[in-house]
Amino acid sequence: MTGKNDSMAMLGWKIPLTLLIWSVIVIGACSDTSPLYSFYPSPDPSIFFMFGRGLLHGLLPYVEMADSKGPLLVWIYYAAAWIDGHSFAGIFLIQCVTLFTTLLLACGTARFYLSQRGSLLASMLLCLFLFDSFPFQRGGGVEELCWPGMAAVVYGLVRYFRMRDRRSLLFLFGTAGVFAGAASMMKFSIAFPVCALGGVLCLWLWWNGRRKEAAGGASRLPGRGCPLFGLAGIQRCLERSDE
Repeated sequence: MTGKNDSMAMLGWKIPLTLLIWSVIVIGACSDTSPLYSFYPSPDPSIFFMFGRGLLHGLLPYVEMADSKGPLLVWIYYAAAWIDGHSFAGIFLIQCVTLFTTLLLACGTARFYLSQRGSLLASMLLCLFLFDSFPFQRGGGVEELCWPGMAAVVYGLVRYFRMRDRRSLLFLFGTAGVFAGAASMMKFSIAFPVCALGGVLCLWLWWNGRRKEAAGGASRLPGRGCPLFGLAGIQRCLERSDE
């Protein structure tokens, strides 16, 4: 166990390298975007990729192309189309980065309680649950792209309750605010649980007499997410004006 030390600083370089290689292997074997498979049957990511290609060729999102998902998702798939506009290679690379970031944060979270080897094993086994879940489906979906944000919020929550310092609390609320705002620019239903978690934590701090920290957290959570919430609202207005 690491006690009250910062777990991410104790991972070294071998664990991130191992998790990077593991991420490429797992995505290559489990996702239909992998170069191992010649056909990608999932409809939603195919539509998102069409959006990315359209943006790459000068089409205006939510005016000349219509969908209910947010603009951040469009830009992610624009990056995928920029990498390779004729295959899912770009999405495959983004998935590898997404999974690697998620596993690295999961390993940092487990390091608060386990040894270095145990935390590495726990983070690698996490793939069994992630890839067996309904949101993953065939790879490239919205929920999968949100895994790093979810993992960062969980890491921040565990870090705060292990270290109990103001810096950890500010990190938690800042991360939750940014992730909630970013998620709202992809899929609103993902942002709501994060906001609820922040609200519950503020109430817990207030109940335990830590009112200054509760007030600081309550102001920090929307302060990080509001600009992104605003962009998501503009996107919704563009959709309605197009109708």
